[in-house]
Amino acid sequence: MERDVQTIISGVTMNLIESDVQANGIRLHVYRTGAQKPPLVFAHGMSDNGLCYGPFAQHFAEDFEIILYDSRSHGLSEETGPGGASTLDRAHDLAGLVKALGLEKPFVVGHSMGAVTASLFAGLYPDLPGRVVLEDPPPFAIMASASQADLVGRTKWRNMAAENKLKSAEELIEMNRRDSPAWPEAERVPWAQSKQQFSLAAFDERYLDAASVLGLDDAGRNS
Repeated sequence: MERDVQTIISGVTMNLIESDVQANGIRLHVYRTGAQKPPLVFAHGMSDNGLCYGPFAQHFAEDFEIILYDSRSHGLSEETGPGGASTLDRAHDLAGLVKALGLEKPFVVGHSMGAVTASLFAGLYPDLPGRVVLEDPPPFAIMASASQADLVGRTKWRNMAAENKLKSAEELIEMNRRDSPAWPEAERVPWAQSKQQFSLAAFDERYLDAASVLGLDDAGRNS
């Protein structure tokens, strides 16, 4: 079921069509302008949602159809159970989204976790994207690491995310103003909403395994 929503960015209104799409066996929540223009897809970072990219995406709306989506366990998309997904699944989700929407050679911009998603998507499905832009991608070694230090850091991040879910939107916005004073005001509301919507199940995903990405067997040979 589709419905129209509006985002107001720096005094400019961007009309978006809001709907759910089945992709890779999961329900993803999507916002798009519906314009008859080349498609530009944005993949957001960990604990954010699709609308967090709205203020930035608006600058490209004259030349592209803007497509924002909530990744699994984020925003209004379906949550996966504990241990029920991996980082690779996000790349397959994006491929399923592109196919479900019938997008031809979309440009894809990914930030942080979204940059990992976009890069894996491009590697696994080289014929689907037209261009791929990676914003602040984390090092592959961190994504594939299960060291004690990284596990401790992930636990701290999870605890912080859990605390943020208990805060009101007003408290989160004020916290964001204090911690990120240079941010445009238009970015603060969707950022606060994303912290409330975020599912901690995202922290239970299986680690990125280099062998599975490269298609290697236990002996390091191509399988």
